[in-house]
Amino acid sequence: MAEDYQTMTVAELKDLLKEAGLPVSGKKADLVARLAESSVAEEVETSDSSEDWEEDGDWDEEAVVGHVARQKPILDEETKAALSLRSEQKKKTPSFRRTEWFRYKRLSRSGWRAPHGMDSKQRRNYRYRSSLVRVGHGKVSLTRGYHSSGFRDPRCFEP
Repeated sequence: MAEDYQTMTVAELKDLLKEAGLPVSGKKADLVARLAESSVAEEVETSDSSEDWEEDGDWDEEAVVGHVARQKPILDEETKAALSLRSEQKKKTPSFRRTEWFRYKRLSRSGWRAPHGMDSKQRRNYRYRSSLVRVGHGKVSLTRGYHSSGFRDPRCFEP
């Protein structure tokens, strides 16, 4: 059986180790040795416990459920380029702040809102006030709904 493990990839070995509930860290040789030991131990257990199984009738094996990380998505070159372009554009976009956000702590924590006052300096685009949100600050539409890692954001709707 150890020869079969040698021909497998590390990812396949780690999958087998996860199924067996064994640690998945280490070099390939360590993984193969760990699997070989567990298979020998399982053969001994199954020969001893086959009688217990018949006596007990049925018993449930509880599956160990833990966190399973999702694999990185496979993106085409066009989407990768669009994601990198979007990140470059985001660096140049100003941080939009609410009118007089510096005056009150509760305003600094709130999001951006359009200024409405007749004498509002921000609405009248005085240079010493922060920028207004406008159409020209949009990003690449191909990447809308994507996280920066390439995953689709489940909170976003399909375009």
